[in-house]
Amino acid sequence: KRALAVEPNNQRALMARGRIFEEEVLDLDAAQDFYTQAGLRGHDPRLSADGLFRAGILQWKSFNDTGRAYGLFSRAAKVDPTHTNCLHALAAMEAQNGDVETALSLYQRAVLLLPTNADTVGELADLYQSLGKIELSESAYLATLSLRPTDIDAMKGYAHLLQHHRGRAGIAAQLFSQSKILEQEQKTREDLEASKYEDMLNDNSSVPVTFVQQDENGREIRSTDIAFEDLDKIASGK
Repeated sequence: KRALAVEPNNQRALMARGRIFEEEVLDLDAAQDFYTQAGLRGHDPRLSADGLFRAGILQWKSFNDTGRAYGLFSRAAKVDPTHTNCLHALAAMEAQNGDVETALSLYQRAVLLLPTNADTVGELADLYQSLGKIELSESAYLATLSLRPTDIDAMKGYAHLLQHHRGRAGIAAQLFSQSKILEQEQKTREDLEASKYEDMLNDNSSVPVTFVQQDENGREIRSTDIAFEDLDKIASGK
């Protein structure tokens, strides 16, 4: 808050405030507002694109406003054409909307810029398979599983390809079986984490987070045990 009082267009401070409201206070409306401000203010194209991207993700995933999300992603991609997360998001939205040619172009651009992003490569593999580009699809699935050997979606997609296009039903069955095991393990972990968090809410009045503030001399003050009711005050600067 101090940084924004001195420099209202401080993009890093706006992004930081957005993350606090998104991750700690859980006020998504305020979070997307700070992200959008970061995207529209300042002169750093990368930070502008980051802000617009984060605001777009909230509009898409949390508020289900695909139209506004698409607009934010598009603007971010114009500000920084190399922003792979924006290209990936736009590609996924175009694929959902049925514009496979545009989706394909966007996925390919994103992969060329960042070939180590398993999510993008895996989704490109799915799109290749749906278009009947089996050789390209298989290469992309193998690349995805090389980057992330336990990628459940890639495992299922490759199993489908092997079963229907390669006549390798035995290997496909093994991959399907392995993906089910991984899904169950993932669900078990998620249930355990949810249970732990519920226990923490029931047993404690504070949440273990690391929050950095500054005293009047500019020295950092770190707190790692903040009362739930104080999170709103901290994030708002009150």
